[in-house]
Amino acid sequence: MPAKVAVVRCESYERSVVESSILTAVNLIGGINTSVKAGDRVLLKPNLCLPEPPERCLTTHPEVVRCIAQLCIKAGAKVIIGDNPVGEASPARLDHIWDSTGMSSVTGDLNCSRSLLDKDITAHSCTIEDNEYSFFISREVFSADSIINMPKFKTHSLMTFTGAVKNLYGLLPGNSKKKLHSELPEHDRFAELLTAVYKLVKPKLHIMDAVIGIEGDGPGTRGEKRYIGLILAGTDGIALDAVSSMLMNVKPSNVPTNRIGGLLGLGENDIEKIEVLGESLDKYIIKNYKLPMTCLYHSKLTQKLFNIARAYIKINTDKCKRCGLCIENCPNSAVKDQDGTVYIDQKTCIACMTCQEICPSGAVESKRPDFYKQLKQLDRNKSTN
Repeated sequence: MPAKVAVVRCESYERSVVESSILTAVNLIGGINTSVKAGDRVLLKPNLCLPEPPERCLTTHPEVVRCIAQLCIKAGAKVIIGDNPVGEASPARLDHIWDSTGMSSVTGDLNCSRSLLDKDITAHSCTIEDNEYSFFISREVFSADSIINMPKFKTHSLMTFTGAVKNLYGLLPGNSKKKLHSELPEHDRFAELLTAVYKLVKPKLHIMDAVIGIEGDGPGTRGEKRYIGLILAGTDGIALDAVSSMLMNVKPSNVPTNRIGGLLGLGENDIEKIEVLGESLDKYIIKNYKLPMTCLYHSKLTQKLFNIARAYIKINTDKCKRCGLCIENCPNSAVKDQDGTVYIDQKTCIACMTCQEICPSGAVESKRPDFYKQLKQLDRNKSTN
């Protein structure tokens, strides 16, 4: 049977509108009972990458999470909402993230548990393309009977797009993510790691918040809001990401995690073999969706040239608040403070974009050589025609 992805209109984050759209989307792919049973312990994994309010649209909206949590509770399940954003894990940080993103009202109103997924950590390994990847994940993840992945529709400066596969990176403890970025500076190797996590965890259901997404230099505060007006749902995360990338006017195989996941048979990456239910995909493709300045394509035409055109990352000192998050979380200790001025040591920077993602003031800027823009547009035109 072909992979199925529901694409349903959702005009706003008004509670009744979200509930109607999500119920329609979930029913189109078989209903909540195909993924959740009475007595199940269900882990909801939203994107809570930054302690930012819902109106910034950088995180999965609380009304989307609330609706799925209610469906699970109605099915007789116990719900835990968990994520581990970049940075040190602590009770104070958990409170800050939950309060800022609006998740506190969800867990409070529905009596759900919450977690940073940082307790009882165990080591795991997974082989992708003859490369073995080792990482840590909390036992809390694997003790769940069902995992529902709830990504946000956003661009990503390192992976082009952050969807179902990339969202699962938030299951790994914060400090271990920092180490992995340092060990895997090559984009394809990092994409293989993300695919390894997906292969190991394999959620039963994926619900994407695509009501208002992020374009440009996402996934952090340098990204710009873009109205899409959709909710997406599916049981195949690769297929859901393929449909999502098409909505951004990006060929699925140009998203590293999709290309690798499709080749390994972890999901369907061929858009022609995916059954799109609900709205017509062609109707919602955004031809001028802004992509990150630093994103890499993977066509044979320009892949090597893109890798040569290394991103140059710098701190805009006029915007920098000297909060220290970039210094604290840089995997390669390339961000430094000299006499009150924060700067990036270009000799040790691996262009992983962690600093840009975590910066609350949008002070981390990136650029490539001028010829890169022409190459990127040429490659995008070639891959979407």
